[in-house]
Amino acid sequence: MESEYKPLFNRTYLKILLWLVAVAIVLLSALNQQNRIASPEPFQEQPWLASLEDEQATQARIYLTYALPPAYNPTAQLRQRALRDALTQVLQRADQFQGQLFADRLQLSIAVQDIDQLDTQLQRLAESVTRALPDALSRAQASQYLETQASEAFALYNLKLQLANSGPAITDSVQLFNYRPTVLVVAQQQDQTLLKRLQQRFDSSPIYGESRHAATAATQVVLQHRDRKALTLLAADIHSATAPPLVWPLALRYLQQELPTLFSGAVTYRLVLTPGAPGFAALVLSAESSLSREQQRKLWEHFEALSTSQLEVGKAQLAKLNDRQLSELEGRVARFAATQFYGQPLNLPVAFRDTLAAIDTAQVQQALQRLLDPNQNIRILVEPQ
Repeated sequence: MESEYKPLFNRTYLKILLWLVAVAIVLLSALNQQNRIASPEPFQEQPWLASLEDEQATQARIYLTYALPPAYNPTAQLRQRALRDALTQVLQRADQFQGQLFADRLQLSIAVQDIDQLDTQLQRLAESVTRALPDALSRAQASQYLETQASEAFALYNLKLQLANSGPAITDSVQLFNYRPTVLVVAQQQDQTLLKRLQQRFDSSPIYGESRHAATAATQVVLQHRDRKALTLLAADIHSATAPPLVWPLALRYLQQELPTLFSGAVTYRLVLTPGAPGFAALVLSAESSLSREQQRKLWEHFEALSTSQLEVGKAQLAKLNDRQLSELEGRVARFAATQFYGQPLNLPVAFRDTLAAIDTAQVQQALQRLLDPNQNIRILVEPQ
């Protein structure tokens, strides 16, 4: 009797093989991309001035990143809101500058070919913003009042009041542009003469800095609001934290994965990470009642033992996001400029996977403890009136 012929590789095996090959191609492509991307090179060992060689930079540009004034009290918050509004209005009409506003910084870029007009354009920009400030201040007063009618904005507003600072106050755009920015030149080839010129232009400018201390540990503020639901804001001051780069993004990514298993649909939540000034991480919870101290303690106890496998999932997600940002010139410039502004290693985006791999469970747990442990965090409780 003849036995039935069975092929060595049936259709199912072939499908699995094709799937594995596709995964291998994606992983190798990601690794190749990381190997091809160059990191910015500091000029004469000065990280505030760096050059990025990128073959996709068909038009060489200079990126200037200025620190926006921090806002820790009502007056400063109002002033910052007005300054941001005025900058937004003026940048929409700017001819040679391209601008982008972030929570804690202003990024301007100008073509290298227009460098002879850099000082003139900065002066015109400052003057235009100064003229726009009075109207912007009126709008800021109205919008700040309206925003604080929402309980979450009200809580965040009061959180910033807990973060102390003794830095210089910037009251107008002229002062803003007097401080030295971080400077990143993006071009296909490095231009030493251009870098020397930029060094001479900005090296003597004062460096914006602030003297801060972390907010008092275990601070609790209880407020009342017209909202029908209660709100609990748990926060950690991370501005002066010594945690290595990427620990806080990874900690919040881990928290994001775990929260759905802890809260029902009756509780809504949001995570906030603001790395600048004031720098903080926050978990905002909205429910029928605010979290009691005992409930906060139990929440922290859930994270006293972390899942290594879940932590690896979080690392993989962050690495994938980083790869996506580095896949295009615009994303690379944004990542490198931010890394430079925050004083992090200039090769951090390229060495992202290695940096993530070096983060251990204890570091993430320490960050989560500062955020969730009622003996360490800042708590803003907003109760219905």
